[in-house]
Amino acid sequence: MKKRDLLLILIMLTVSLLGMIPALNSGSGRAYVYADGKLYGTYDLSEPQDIELVSRDGIINRIRIENGYAYMNYATCPGRQCMAGRISKNGETICCAPAKVLVVIRSEDDTEYDAVTE
Repeated sequence: MKKRDLLLILIMLTVSLLGMIPALNSGSGRAYVYADGKLYGTYDLSEPQDIELVSRDGIINRIRIENGYAYMNYATCPGRQCMAGRISKNGETICCAPAKVLVVIRSEDDTEYDAVTE
């Protein structure tokens, strides 16, 4: 085996291990759910559950937490952009502006000041 082959194998192993870091990080935090600017509740990403919110305007949002992810699985708002994807990492958010619902993922050790929570 030549030195270049060994170097190539080392680089490939390093890149593969770095690619696994986001997968190891998912599901280690909590979902902070805000409704109409106030904290509605905090939910552990490791516990499967459904959270249903009804806004003053009658818009229904259902947030599902499962497999270390949070996502909006039902919404009656126009456009439904809030149903676009799943979140699991610190700082990721889901926002439903018409219903005034915000979901923020925060890790256990995140103590940074956040204007939304203060």
